[in-house]
Amino acid sequence: MSERETQPNRLNTLLCSQLKAEFGPVGHGIFVDYSGLTVLESNELRGKLVKQALKMQVIRNRIAKRVLMDASGVDLTEILKGPIAVIYGNEDPVEAAKIVLDVAKNSEKLKVRGGFVEGKSLDGKQVDALSKLPTRDQLLSQILAAILSPAQTFVSGINEILSNLNFNGVARELHGLFSAYHEKLKEKGGE
Repeated sequence: MSERETQPNRLNTLLCSQLKAEFGPVGHGIFVDYSGLTVLESNELRGKLVKQALKMQVIRNRIAKRVLMDASGVDLTEILKGPIAVIYGNEDPVEAAKIVLDVAKNSEKLKVRGGFVEGKSLDGKQVDALSKLPTRDQLLSQILAAILSPAQTFVSGINEILSNLNFNGVARELHGLFSAYHEKLKEKGGE
């Protein structure tokens, strides 16, 4: 085997090991067909992704199959055909789906092929459905509101009861009664 024949193999092996290290902890990814995308459109997409701690990487399908199928545990053979880029990064797959579909609806050239989330393969329609879910932060806010709502209702109910009982007025009346009784006791004791 000549040195020229082994060079691409070494390069592919090095690239695969680097990508495996990068994609190892990734729990989700969205695959897009980027062919025909202008540089301006590509930069716009990458800019939106970076703001949400997401990345877009163009990968050769053969290498993507090797690396991403190992990392995700999902058979991606049907998705990985033709020119493809993977969008991955932060902990929230919904944010990635929202950004990609927002850019895709404004660009006829960017097409969502599918993706994977936590060991499950997604087709383009499922990625679209994913984009309509609330983000992780929105879900946490909703859960917190649901937890706090009963407590707030309880506190406002107690305040309502206490204001209806008019403890301040009762306390003043009791103070007046005790003061009068104390004065009366003084008068009897003083005679």
